[in-house]
Amino acid sequence: MDFTSAGASACGTVVEAFETGAKYALAVGAAAASVGIVIGVVTLTGVGFKLSTIITGGRAGALRGGAVDFLPAMLADTTDR
Repeated sequence: MDFTSAGASACGTVVEAFETGAKYALAVGAAAASVGIVIGVVTLTGVGFKLSTIITGGRAGALRGGAVDFLPAMLADTTDR
């Protein structure tokens, strides 16, 4: 194999491309893992179902005051399993 200056430059470019690709892959993997953890917690605790019930109006008057009543209604509703 001939390692001339052109060959060494091409090899350095390939190594740099692998390095950049690995950095971006780690960032995407971390974001996907974070989303998975949030979805898992919401699913396993039942907060997702209770939140959807409040949003769709399953609880009369839960949204009458807007966002001010929304969070307390959701937090109070998580205790009656």
